[in-house]
Amino acid sequence: KPGELLVVRPNPALAAFLDEGGWLPRGVPLIKPVGAVAGQSVCRLGRDLFIDGRLVARALDVDGQGRTLPAWSGCQVLGPGEVLLLAPAFGSLDGRYFGPTSEGEILARARPLLVAQPEAAR
Repeated sequence: KPGELLVVRPNPALAAFLDEGGWLPRGVPLIKPVGAVAGQSVCRLGRDLFIDGRLVARALDVDGQGRTLPAWSGCQVLGPGEVLLLAPAFGSLDGRYFGPTSEGEILARARPLLVAQPEAAR
């Protein structure tokens, strides 16, 4: 469900990209929150990411070190067993760059041990 944290094994192409770019060694899973689930429409148009027609995130073309980030484009309705991983952090390397994640890549659900609250909530 949206907001749930998942532990995922990146597919081989993504794992190679993450490893070669120095973001994440091969064999190390990602932990990312779910942004969209089966039945929801996801679109990446240019740098804008939409879920069910609502702009939810923007992607960067390059990271802070000038390395080109992956991009996908188009619209699709997520099928059974598909999710779009999307973290709230602007610079997160997530589904805005690598698109939907399939059920076969999901290893487990994660539960946070500590969650920081925004300043306004304190």
